[in-house]
Amino acid sequence: MSTDKIIQIAMELGSAIALSEQARALQGAQTQVLDNPEAARLLQTYQEARSQMENKLRDGLQVVPAEEERLEGLRKQLAGHPLIQELMTAQEGFNNLTDSVFFVINQAVSGDCSADCSSCGGSCSH
Repeated sequence: MSTDKIIQIAMELGSAIALSEQARALQGAQTQVLDNPEAARLLQTYQEARSQMENKLRDGLQVVPAEEERLEGLRKQLAGHPLIQELMTAQEGFNNLTDSVFFVINQAVSGDCSADCSSCGGSCSH
């Protein structure tokens, strides 16, 4: 099979994923969070605090307990916000879809599909 044909099939797969229920749910949840000032601010604050802590750790600097407590407090606020919960659920669903697709591709490429194809979703042909 030619490289152009493989790229074409990959584009079709990407388009199918973009049209999936999981992708639509994720896009909708992202929009709801961004359209809600409280949820958007909370998410941004958490991401900034987490990034600062990761940078300190990467640079070999010590993270003080107050920073860990602040991040944990923000994490709890995120978990308690209904729009953020919807976003996390939608993200998990989308990740599960893409992980499954990646698994099936790996199975097909490596030829590790079992004889009954149950390990790769049952639709491969070997």
